[in-house]
Amino acid sequence: MAEFDLSPKPSDVKLEISRFLQFGRGAYGSLNADQAAEVDACFERGLRLFLNPPPLPGEKHSHTWTFLRPTTTLTTSANYETGTVSTSGSSTTITLAGGTYPTWAAGAIIVIDSTEYDVITRSGDTAIVIDTALTLSAGTEYSLERHSYTLPDNFGGMVGNFIYRGGRTYPRGEVVNTSTFERTRFASESGRQIGTPSLASIEPIDSTDGTPDLPPRFKVVFYPRSNAVYEMYYTYIANIAIPANIGSDHGGLPGGQQHGETLISACLAIAEEIMDEKTTVKMQQFMSRLAGSVSIDRRIHSPGNLGQNRDESDRLEIGRHPRSDYNVKYTGA
Repeated sequence: MAEFDLSPKPSDVKLEISRFLQFGRGAYGSLNADQAAEVDACFERGLRLFLNPPPLPGEKHSHTWTFLRPTTTLTTSANYETGTVSTSGSSTTITLAGGTYPTWAAGAIIVIDSTEYDVITRSGDTAIVIDTALTLSAGTEYSLERHSYTLPDNFGGMVGNFIYRGGRTYPRGEVVNTSTFERTRFASESGRQIGTPSLASIEPIDSTDGTPDLPPRFKVVFYPRSNAVYEMYYTYIANIAIPANIGSDHGGLPGGQQHGETLISACLAIAEEIMDEKTTVKMQQFMSRLAGSVSIDRRIHSPGNLGQNRDESDRLEIGRHPRSDYNVKYTGA
């Protein structure tokens, strides 16, 4: 049996835009090139407005839709120390014997005689290029330590912190700004910065010519660098890709049937702005529908209980009912 789904499709939204712009009631394919371009512009801008809405009246921050907050996992890498390394005279190329450099070697740190060097490229299974020329005899021991981890292509920002899986009691991977991260890292006097990661910094990935990737992509850098394989989960804000050919249908749009009318209202608000910048009727309708959608989104995904109040602010007696587990839990997590 076919699924009953009232989620709007791109053709549905563009038909409403076309009707509002008085291009007629025909299908999108019947529009001329100029009309189609204008409808496409309203659709793209309206979709961005819906996905990144303005704050509701009385609120300081915009709402982040729960359907844009996927949860996934990241697995850290242990140090790689198999085999030994050497150079051919004074060289930036470090050759490995008795092992294979891991695929993540580029961007890692190689430690030789307690000195750290940045790995610029992985030029082969047994060759890497570092930032400093060295002279190493055959049989030199080393440690290759991973410096960063690439985040998903659609990563648009963190929600919370990195959390260790499996009931481990390690500290969480707290996400901090770059200046705090670097200040903590450089203030360390513990020598090599290896251990259980406790801080994380989200940084943009630069392309090979030194300019940021477009669209922007991100990586996470941990402090200390991981000394073992740890599995962590995290929630992030996902970017939505608009189909390359937005003139045809590609399934339902973000938000589904629950928020479909709000998305259409956002597109019509943009179309209204194009037709008459002084008229705000459609924008007011969008803000009204937005309030309803935000309420639905919050109600569906809000926990029924936030846990026990352990600061004893609501009672006079302290310590009468001790518990060993003071963690706030939702559905056992």
